[in-house]
Amino acid sequence: MTAPEVNGCATTEQKVKNSSSSSLSSLDYAFKRSSRQEEDWNARLKKGLTKIFDKLVGDDVVVDSDDELGKFLTKGTEALAARWRTRDGDSEIAFQGLLLVLEYCLADVMLHHETFEHFVSVLGFQSVAFWRRAVPFVYDSDFASGTKYRDALIFSLALYDVNSGQNRLRELYAAVPGVRQSLLGIHAKRFGEKFHHMQRERNRAASRRSSNSSLRSSMEELNVIEVENDAVADDCLAPNCDQLGDNMCSSGGLADTTHFQQRVINVSNAPPVSLARVDNGQWKIKQGSGGLVTCVDPVM
Repeated sequence: MTAPEVNGCATTEQKVKNSSSSSLSSLDYAFKRSSRQEEDWNARLKKGLTKIFDKLVGDDVVVDSDDELGKFLTKGTEALAARWRTRDGDSEIAFQGLLLVLEYCLADVMLHHETFEHFVSVLGFQSVAFWRRAVPFVYDSDFASGTKYRDALIFSLALYDVNSGQNRLRELYAAVPGVRQSLLGIHAKRFGEKFHHMQRERNRAASRRSSNSSLRSSMEELNVIEVENDAVADDCLAPNCDQLGDNMCSSGGLADTTHFQQRVINVSNAPPVSLARVDNGQWKIKQGSGGLVTCVDPVM
């Protein structure tokens, strides 16, 4: 290659870098906010990613900012990861978009763990290369702004491994060996407590969902039983019911209710109470001190 050709290539590369730098200057950078700064993370993420998608060009970047946040994040993360792998002039812009998604996931591990799981899955075999570049931003944010993103990242990866059976945390160790120090000493205790708390919350949520499902099933079964009982009662009250036998619709209790015109006697649990049937077919009630007896008639 001649000297002019070399100079021409160098000039082209410099133009790409300058273009990328000018495009990045107007973007909202991730991991640059204090932990005490209160924000609407959903609105901020959507606004930041919309700016990034406006900078990216190509048919592979088709994301509608009017979509609801879940769909917007799903399609947006996939588009950003695909563009970042191309290693072209817009690769750095796509990387900044991935950092915004990562920061959003780590800002609230309990709430955004499903988004993080999708994020890691989209990275795929490029996850080691991504962590090698992204983890320094996480560390710098903790040291400069007092955030807790380093612990949140390790916790999120551990939770992802438990739920998916993968070894992404080991990949993080391979990419950044110094991250192992985050699990030593007091960090290990805090990490363990947070992990177990998260597992308990997930188990409680699953138990509540199971209980609600069982309750709905029980209510449906009760409704079916009531309908069946109503159908049986209607059959017993038919005009020809007296021809079907005395025992067709009999029911148990203190009194003999084989006949429809007899009375049902409800007795409270106040002892002592005794019942005796006299010659005329009526019931004689003998009751000691206290208690309450109520007669209900006729039985229907």
